[in-house]
Amino acid sequence: MKKFIIVLIVCLINFSCSTKYQARMWKGGYESTQLGEDIYRVAFIGNGYTSSTKAQDYCLLRCAELTIQNGYKYFVIINEDNYSSNSTYRTPVTTNSNYNISGNYTGYNVSGTTYSYGGQTYNISKPTSKNTILMLKEKDSNNIVYEASFLINSLRSKYKMY
Repeated sequence: MKKFIIVLIVCLINFSCSTKYQARMWKGGYESTQLGEDIYRVAFIGNGYTSSTKAQDYCLLRCAELTIQNGYKYFVIINEDNYSSNSTYRTPVTTNSNYNISGNYTGYNVSGTTYSYGGQTYNISKPTSKNTILMLKEKDSNNIVYEASFLINSLRSKYKMY
């Protein structure tokens, strides 16, 4: 039982944070694929503690960073996809019973207690945000255009990423 509690505490500490802004690892993060000279598909995959808004913002941040890294100033989202994968987890039920029997020549007494815990169901939603972007050197007035450097400053400030 002690081992179970220790493992549970370690897991809670390790998993109780939303996905950090990082390249994709086993707990999530961003990934990108270059589709053309100035076209990228960018995704951010969150864990169960990441909000869909944060996943979308982190995806936008990665789009802006790639734009600057490739020598461009602006980008346009040409395709966007936001969704969540949902699952449930039910904790195991554990029951402990304690009985006390006492008696003497005049009779006996039986008392007992039973404790059950666990059995909770948790709904887990893991958000994913995907953008396909076209990078631009000049602003295009026909589309909604994001200025990469402005977006980087704005989102880093919002999430206190200095």
